[in-house]
Amino acid sequence: MKLLHGIIIWCTVFFGVASAQNYYLSPSAGILNIYPPYNMSSDYQVDIVNQSNSALNDVYWEFASSTLLQGWDNSVCDWVNCYPGLPSGPYNPGPILAGANGYMKLSINPHAVAGTGNLKYLIYQPANQSAPDTIIFNVTPGGVPTGIKHTSDTGTSMQMFSGSYGEFLTPTLPGSFRRIEIYDILGNLLLSVTPSTLQSAGGRLSTLLPGVYLVKYEYPEGATVVRKLYKAG
Repeated sequence: MKLLHGIIIWCTVFFGVASAQNYYLSPSAGILNIYPPYNMSSDYQVDIVNQSNSALNDVYWEFASSTLLQGWDNSVCDWVNCYPGLPSGPYNPGPILAGANGYMKLSINPHAVAGTGNLKYLIYQPANQSAPDTIIFNVTPGGVPTGIKHTSDTGTSMQMFSGSYGEFLTPTLPGSFRRIEIYDILGNLLLSVTPSTLQSAGGRLSTLLPGVYLVKYEYPEGATVVRKLYKAG
C-alpha cells in the first residue's frame, strides 16, 4: 500500500513538472489589434520568451483560422523561417535558447482594401497542446482604430515642444520604442521616426501643416498604440 501511495505521489509530481509551460508571450496571448497603413507593408510581432534555464526544443505553432480580406498580401515569419501566404503547420522551427526569444511575425500590406479581418495561430509545447496559447492578429487597415482616444485620455500620450532646433515629437509613453510614424487622416505616411533620428530632422514636425494627424507608436515587441496629434497654426 505504501509502495502504491509512493508511485501515485511520484506520478503527480513528475507529470506536474512535465506539463509546466516554459515560455510566455509578449504581448500576452489573446487579441492583438493592429492598424497597418492602407497601402504599404508593415510588420507586427509577438515574442515567445524562454523563461527556463535551458534551450526549448519543443515549441510548436500552427494555423487555426483566417478572415483576412481578399486583396491583402501577407506572410508569416517565425524565429527561423518565413512563409508566404497562410502556412498551416504544425511547425517546430528549432530551439529557443536560454535567455532568448522566439517570435511570430505577421507582415501585411492591405493594398488600400478597407475592412477588418483576423488571423489566428496557436502556440504550444506538447504537454500543453490541449490548452494552447492563442494569438489573434485583428487587422483594420488605415491606422484609424474605432473610437480613437484623445492623447490626454490615458497614461500614454504624445507631446510636442519647441526649441532652438525646431519642433520635435517627444514620446511620453512608458518604456522604449521601435518606431513612431505620423499619418494624415487618409492613412498616408508622412513621417517615420526611430530612436536614432528622434532629435534630428527625422523627428521635426515643422514641415507639417496645422491640422489633425495620427501617430502610431510601436513598442519593441511589436504592439502598437495609435493616438491623435493636433498641430496648432
